Amino acid sequence: MTDDCQLLREWAEQKSEVAFGELVARHINLVYSAALRVVGGDTHQAEDITQMVFKELAAKAQTLSSGIVLAGWLYRTASFMAAKAVRSEHRRRKREEGALEMTSSDQNTEPTWAQIAGQLDEALNELSAPDRDAIVLRFLKCQDFRSVGSALRISEDAAQKRVARALEKLRLLLGKRCAGNATLTAGLLGSLLAAQSITAAPAALASTVIAGSCGAAAIGTGVGWTAMKFMTMTKLKAGVAGVLVLGGVATPLVVQHRSAGRLHDENQVLRTQVVQAEENANAMAEQVAANRADLDELASLRKASAELLPLRNEVRQLREQVAVLRTARMADAPLRGTVNTAAEDRASVLESMKALGAAASRGDFGALDKLGEIATGRVSARTNQQEYVLGDVKLAFDVLGAEAGNGNDTAFQALARASRMKKQHLTGLAIQALGEAAEKGNEQALDMLVNPERYQLLLSSTVFALRAPAQNGNPRAIDALARVGLDEKATPLWGAVTEGLQSATIAGNPNAINAMTVIARSAGKPGQRMAFLALEDAAANHPQAAEALRGLRPQ
Repeated sequence: MTDDCQLLREWAEQKSEVAFGELVARHINLVYSAALRVVGGDTHQAEDITQMVFKELAAKAQTLSSGIVLAGWLYRTASFMAAKAVRSEHRRRKREEGALEMTSSDQNTEPTWAQIAGQLDEALNELSAPDRDAIVLRFLKCQDFRSVGSALRISEDAAQKRVARALEKLRLLLGKRCAGNATLTAGLLGSLLAAQSITAAPAALASTVIAGSCGAAAIGTGVGWTAMKFMTMTKLKAGVAGVLVLGGVATPLVVQHRSAGRLHDENQVLRTQVVQAEENANAMAEQVAANRADLDELASLRKASAELLPLRNEVRQLREQVAVLRTARMADAPLRGTVNTAAEDRASVLESMKALGAAASRGDFGALDKLGEIATGRVSARTNQQEYVLGDVKLAFDVLGAEAGNGNDTAFQALARASRMKKQHLTGLAIQALGEAAEKGNEQALDMLVNPERYQLLLSSTVFALRAPAQNGNPRAIDALARVGLDEKATPLWGAVTEGLQSATIAGNPNAINAMTVIARSAGKPGQRMAFLALEDAAANHPQAAEALRGLRPQ
């Protein structure tokens, strides 16, 4: 079904009477019912107001926003025009009659439609636009919650909650207007609205409205509006004159007394609202002051933090410099054939080695020379603590390997440089660190290890360094170890090869299986037993391993 906004746009742009007629047919009962309630049941006056409302819609169609809830706008306009048409004396008379009816029905446990109809539209117009639109769509247009949500651009659940909140607000407003509505519940109010709030417009009124509105739009809104206003106000003047005469004769003193009481109540409400507004303003001022104090404190902390950051960097640099100097002093100290570990601060030595590794990872390649001097000096001492000393030096290369594995290119360059230094022990540690970097995914480090001849690396060191990435399934590392396993000249390294290829063999890697088959045939050579066991584990799932195993076993 075409929505209201599209029909309204067709009328505004094309002056389509079909589209405007559809809008009138959809909403005429809503407009007529609202006008009829406000004018107190005067059907002729309600028909005139209905024509005025749709004439106003025809004139203002181009200025209405595309997202407007048309039913809410029509209801609001009808209520406004009807209220403006009825003079203040007539409204007071209706409120007095409603008050008398409420007093006479105090014995009833529940208010009736007659008791709330007089105050309904004024209470509705005190609601906010979203709440009023929700009430109009749900009860006056009799739409389900899905349709209400679609019109308000919210979900069905949100529409249900909004209707419930708006109905409760309307109930409270009606309760304030008359003591007889104090027992009115939200459920009863909803039932009354759904059952009583819509009155069918006369059958001929729709065609009259369409003809009058479209004709006025074609001629010009000013002339049509003036004629209708003159016609309507003439009727209103006659009706109001009669009401004024009757009211002046019957109840002038009662009306004056009731009006004074109502004004006093309104004055009290306004005073309460002013006091509440002042309290809210004071609380807001206190909150603003507290927030300003918090912001000042935060700015002070940020300033202090900014001042501390350079100092922390200076302290870190000084600590690294002290560690490098301490390590250099250890390297320069004369060797007496033994390492006096009891006199050295163990924690300080470890930190010094890590500091040298960190310095090299930042591009200070002089730290590599210091490490080489330390390693050479300690090894040349020929003590039984040689492994312990090289273990300390390895800490520096652990730092370099971790940094290179995390993508630090400067750390990788330091390892590549150290691997080519003419210091045997330092070279082995550097190649081992390249293996750690390759295990973490550094392709440059892996390229050096799988091409040891090109980079002039020791084959034995590269075999041990390739074990970890091969065990993790790196295909290039597996292929490099397999080549060594197929080389009869490299039999001393087959023990390390089988350890690195064991996982790949069990997983069914063809190159690993071929290398393991060669090693398993070499009786008495390193790794033979481990290669045979690995082939047995792989044979259950991989035919190539099973075939190799059958060739190894005696027939």
